[in-house]
Formats: sequence, C-alpha cells, structure tokens
Amino acid sequence: GYRKGGNRTSDLTEGFQWDATDRLFVTGAFQYTHSTSNTNNNDVFPETSVPSFSITTNGNGLPVVTVPNAASLTDPSLYIWEAAMDHIARHSGSQIAGNLDAKFDVSDTGFIRTVKFGVRYANMTEKDQDAGYSWNGITPPWASPLHYMDQPQNNGRPSQYYLETFTDFFRGKATLPFQQIEPTLAMVEEGTSFIHQQYGDPGDTTGPIQYYPYEAVASNTKTKDAYLMAEFAANSVFGMVMNGNIGLRVVNNENTSTGSSFQYPWTNAKATISGPYCGATPDPITHLYNCSSSTNAGDPNNGVVATTSTGGRHYTKVLPSFNIQFLPTDSIHLRFAASQTLSNPSFTQLAAGGNVSFQNCGGAGVFEADCTANSPYTGYGGAPDLKP
Repeated sequence: GYRKGGNRTSDLTEGFQWDATDRLFVTGAFQYTHSTSNTNNNDVFPETSVPSFSITTNGNGLPVVTVPNAASLTDPSLYIWEAAMDHIARHSGSQIAGNLDAKFDVSDTGFIRTVKFGVRYANMTEKDQDAGYSWNGITPPWASPLHYMDQPQNNGRPSQYYLETFTDFFRGKATLPFQQIEPTLAMVEEGTSFIHQQYGDPGDTTGPIQYYPYEAVASNTKTKDAYLMAEFAANSVFGMVMNGNIGLRVVNNENTSTGSSFQYPWTNAKATISGPYCGATPDPITHLYNCSSSTNAGDPNNGVVATTSTGGRHYTKVLPSFNIQFLPTDSIHLRFAASQTLSNPSFTQLAAGGNVSFQNCGGAGVFEADCTANSPYTGYGGAPDLKP
C-alpha cells in the first residue's frame, strides 16, 4: 500500500506577569493554535490460490508453516489483480484561548492565607472530511476474464511486481517456507485511474475517490469559566498542623456541530428519508423509501440521500472542591479531598450526522444469511447534544 500525508501545526503563545503589590500578583496568557492534517492512501490487492497449508505447534517451540508446492507462490502468472482501494481524509482545527489569574496573599499567620481567582476562555473549532475507503474490483475471482500479474505493462511505466521474502516472522526466529508476489510501491503510486485502466477490463474508467459535501462535519466548542479558591492553615488543630483549600469553579460550555445524515442509494436499497433518487411515498408497511442506484451527473452528493444535521448543547455547571490535610508528625499526613469535575464530549462524539442503512432482505444480490430479521437497520453517528 501507498501512504502519503502531512500534518502541520502553528502555535502562537504570549504571557505576562505583573507584581501589582507585595501581596497581589497577576498573570495572564494568550494562545492561538492552528493545525491541519491530510491523508492519501492507496492499496492494491493481488490474489492467488494455495491448495492447502498447515501450521504445526508443539506447545513450546515456534510454529512450523508448511505449504505444498510453495514454489507456485513465486509465479506471477498465478496471481490476479483482485482489487484496489483508495482513501482520502482532511482535517483542520484551530483554538483561541486566554486566561487571567490573580493571587492575593492575605496573611502569613492567620487562618486564611491566600486567595486565588481567575477566568478562562477558549474557542475551539474543528472541520473534518473523511471520504472513507473506496474498494473497487479490478478482476476479482468471481469476475471474468481474469487479468494476471504477468501481463505486459505499458512502456515507460514502473515494474509492476516484485518477490517479497518475509524475514521477521516471529522476529525472524521462524522462517516461512515461501516467498510471494507483491505489487511494487511505484506501481501503486500511479494511482487508481492508471491501475484500473491498465489491469482492469477494457473501458474500465474507475477513478480516484472524491470528496462529497455530505462527508463534511464542522464542530465548535466555546468555554468560559471562572474560579475562586482560598487556602487556609493553622499551626495547631487537635494538636496537629493543618492546611487545605476550598474552591468553586463555574464552567459555561457551548457545543455546536453541523454535518449530514445520509444513505447510499444502492439498487434495491431502502432509505429512512426521501431524496431526489428515492420514491416520493414511503412503503405503507416498512415506512421506508425505495431508492435506485445510478451515476448522478451534476449531483454534488453523487446520488447519496443526505439531509443536513445540526445540533448542540449550551450548559453551565458549578464545580466545588475541598481539600484538608492534618500532619500528626512530619512523616504522617492525613488527607481528605472531595471535588466535582467535568469532561466535555470530544468532537468525535459531538459530530453531527452519520450513516443510516437498511438491509433489504430478499432483494437482488442480497444474501439472506447477511440479513438480521429483528434488526435490519444499521448506522453510526455522533450526538451534538450529548451531555457532559
């Protein structure tokens, strides 16, 4: 397989410290971060047939792999170009964040020693688009005619295969009794169009995977919070040194996400939502729309039935905390702590939209064994209104 991608992160941070008096200290910081990531993968799957093989283990030693007529696995005329699969994804994210904190030293000997207070702000945005994995047969074993790996290649094109020897099976301590044919990296790098045009059936115009609007998800989280904490201490409480702190934090989060709920319009598929390639009236029993498969020229979603999905949640939480420690001796510390914390859902969990599918049992090309009578629906997606 071929993997190409890149990640880039830019970060700008600035901070300050101000000693306002001999008891009041103020600090602050600002940060801007922007990050991008791109992925471009391509895999090619050769296939050959081995009449039989065996793996022998004796419980203590390394496994022994036996393949009758292992030499046949080095013969490219026995390998077919089964399929190719490409994948693309792109992501970008940015964050603007700032904080302002103050500390006031109340007393060196009194019960309340220090008071701290501050505010925080963060605005985080993420945009994701994942085109998924596009598996397309070149000459799979159920098709005809089959195209074998030893067929002539176009002039000027890279060598299409090489002989691979696996030397790291069980870290090289167990030797495999064979080599096998693999496509060269240079050939895989040529891309989906070249592979299908050269090794597929005449007229194979399969192209590279593309991005479609329904795959995009944009999410945002704005966080505002403020806190107040007091530190206390006493030299003798029940004959012991005591110290601790008590505090309160107020957090305000606003989550939003926009994406699409979609279903692919395969032949004999049924959708839970209507669309330009589905019937206008749902089935009176299943309440599903009958859809048809087609190449939908001019449709930005290529015939996929998609509806915009938007949601979010805005909430405020009050989070108290308390810590106290007693020191009977210098080596023994007795501590009690209680606090309430909060974890906001991740952008992956908040992502709006997702895929909805329905298995049309009994339809053309559908295996009954693949159908689940009690649950024909499948799907995935995020929940933008998810609670913390």
